[in-house]
Amino acid sequence: MHKMKGIKRFNNNGLSEFLGLGADSGSFIFKSADNIQVSYPEPHRKEMYSLGIITGGTAELRVGLNNYSVQAPGLIAIGPDEVRQWTLNQPGIKITGLFFTEDFAISGLTDALFLKRLPFYQKSGHHVIPLNPKELSALKPLFQQIEKKHRSTDLNKMGSIQAILRVLLLESMTLQRISDQLDQGNLSQAHHVTIRFKELLAERFAAHRSVSYYAEQLFITPKHLSQTVKEQTGKTAGKMIDELVCLEAKILLQIEELNISQVSQQLNFANPSFFSKFFRRSTGLSPQQYRYNLLQK
Repeated sequence: MHKMKGIKRFNNNGLSEFLGLGADSGSFIFKSADNIQVSYPEPHRKEMYSLGIITGGTAELRVGLNNYSVQAPGLIAIGPDEVRQWTLNQPGIKITGLFFTEDFAISGLTDALFLKRLPFYQKSGHHVIPLNPKELSALKPLFQQIEKKHRSTDLNKMGSIQAILRVLLLESMTLQRISDQLDQGNLSQAHHVTIRFKELLAERFAAHRSVSYYAEQLFITPKHLSQTVKEQTGKTAGKMIDELVCLEAKILLQIEELNISQVSQQLNFANPSFFSKFFRRSTGLSPQQYRYNLLQK
């Protein structure tokens, strides 16, 4: 019988292997646009920060509760522990990607919260940023400089990469803020309520699964919260809660060390039977069937 590999999150070595790159630096990984593999189809996490420039093709991406139609040209930025799930379109997508640890990015800086202040690495941030031709021409050379340094035999190359990466992150932050400012005039109170709901949900979904709890935190009624969220997203607050719990359940079920009862406990279900009924209602499969299908893949 084949054993299922635990993949709640891809650690640094596992990420290099996952990308087909072999052994790499423990704190920084470079993935060229020519080295595209079929993405892992199940929801998953990575332990490293990522920043990529999209130069061709299209794909569908889900990060947490947000869905993106990814296309070139654009930037993509996802923080560690964010749940992501890719669906590739034909003929695929080309992304030059950078993967790095927090220590690599902030080493030597006085601002220990540098990465956490970047809007696209925050729970409420946009993880995909469209680029116009001028913006693309400004950012692409920075990725090319990093690639050139990464391939060089320069003993000090990681220091150079670190410096260029910081410039790239700051430039990307500027683009994100410009985009946000352009949208600011169109943002309603309903939008702000929905954003705050998503932030709370991402932090507390495992412990709190009732709409009334989140409505109380936001000082509004459950009915108003559900209507507001549906107006903004097309889904009720209850539906979004269930989707996030289901995503987390899928990730936990990919870990061979956890049995169904332990998964149920981690998600704070009263018992495994309640969890199984919830999972079947959400996916059409029992937790055991979902795990079995992963083994067959």
